[in-house]
Amino acid sequence: MPEATSPRFELTCLQGLADLEHIEGPFLNAMAASEPE
Repeated sequence: MPEATSPRFELTCLQGLADLEHIEGPFLNAMAASEPE
C-alpha cells in the first residue's frame, strides 16, 4: 500500500518550514523596530 505522501513532498514541506524559521527572526525584529502608526 503506497504512503499518503511522497518523500519529495515531505522534503518540500520541511524545506518550507526551514525557510520560514530562517526569516522569522529578522521579520519579528523589523516589526518590533517599526513605530506604531
